[in-house]
Amino acid sequence: MENNLKKFREAMGLRQQDVALKVGLTRAAYSHYEKGIREPKLEVLIRIADLFHTSIDELLGHECNRDSLKAWELDFLTKVNKLDSSSRDYLLISLSQDALRKHGQLPFSSNIDIR
Repeated sequence: MENNLKKFREAMGLRQQDVALKVGLTRAAYSHYEKGIREPKLEVLIRIADLFHTSIDELLGHECNRDSLKAWELDFLTKVNKLDSSSRDYLLISLSQDALRKHGQLPFSSNIDIR
């Protein structure tokens, strides 16, 4: 995980201090996570993943089998992953409403009220 923290931080052009301030940590605490000295609690991982616009799985080094995805699917998922949560919800609602109009049912289970 420590390599991924540094990779995502550097990709966003942030310093350790910047990340620490944005997720409510001290620079020293964040530095310990990046060096593998300590492991963050789940709620801290969530804040870091949100900041880096990625999933906790990806932060921890777990990658899905992206080889089975077509290029346009991977591109779409990458773009959706970069959206903030309200934009993702809006997209899901729009797709759900379209599926209901076309097929009379949702192609997936959803706990979002689309009325």
